[in-house]
Amino acid sequence: LNLAVDDDCKVAIKELGGIGKLVPLLNASLPLTLRAVTAMTLTNLGALEDCALAIAEVGGVNALIQCMGKPTEDVLQEKAASALWNLSVVGSIKATIRKAGGIPFLLSVFEFSTFVPAIENCLGTLLSLAETQENRFAVAQAGAINLLIKLLESEHPNVVEKAAGVMWNLSHEETVQHSVRQLGGLKPIINLLSSDSPLIRFNAVGALPLLTEQSDNVHECVELGAITPLVYLLATETNVLVLQNAAQSLGNIAEGCQQYQQAIAEAHGLKRLVDVITVWAAKMDGQIDDDIFAKQTQANSQELVA
Repeated sequence: LNLAVDDDCKVAIKELGGIGKLVPLLNASLPLTLRAVTAMTLTNLGALEDCALAIAEVGGVNALIQCMGKPTEDVLQEKAASALWNLSVVGSIKATIRKAGGIPFLLSVFEFSTFVPAIENCLGTLLSLAETQENRFAVAQAGAINLLIKLLESEHPNVVEKAAGVMWNLSHEETVQHSVRQLGGLKPIINLLSSDSPLIRFNAVGALPLLTEQSDNVHECVELGAITPLVYLLATETNVLVLQNAAQSLGNIAEGCQQYQQAIAEAHGLKRLVDVITVWAAKMDGQIDDDIFAKQTQANSQELVA
């Protein structure tokens, strides 16, 4: 476990066949504590892509998924989900986890566990898995939306942040956009726009440009009072992506509806938009394209102003 923290040791463990010896220690017939320590070791190893691929090749994905179900306990679920989270960063393993039936096991933790570290790690894994369309469909079809909506109202900020992030990724799909509205998910997302946590606000406002692609969602967002907090973000935020997503959401709301355009104007939205354009256009004039970070910053700034 401790040796697997160092990258050189990770490589040595892999080359000496250690991964093939570790994965069988996840077997359900073995003590829960041994399985948990093994999952922790695989978490460390799985942070290196070559080791992650090796873990998948010897059946580690299936073995870790089985740790999420009975016989299990809180710490084992936490550590197994942590290992799956690291593995899911690798593109090819995202599909492997889905095909091995991992998504329902991850979602079951939200239904039957109150252990926050396990819930957080399952959310982290789903956040990574939902970067691909096939996985987004699979996560949604497995009943994730309703569970995620409940987690958006958790008393634990880290859970809320990650649940909002998963919702953002899933909202790229039109079917999810409708499901979020139908299951009452717009209200908690709008409420999160006023959260004290910058990361929660970041994820919540990130989902709204996607959710407001649907006219039915736009109508409900306006009824739920989304315009005021979106305009407030324009006046108070400094993160370019938050500002961009708030502006885009207001643009979606305003499109083709004079009544909503007037509501945005009355909420001082036009002034806030002009202020943002003025400030960020000036920042763009002062930026220098001498490195990748500066170029990316300028690209984000240009998109915000547009």
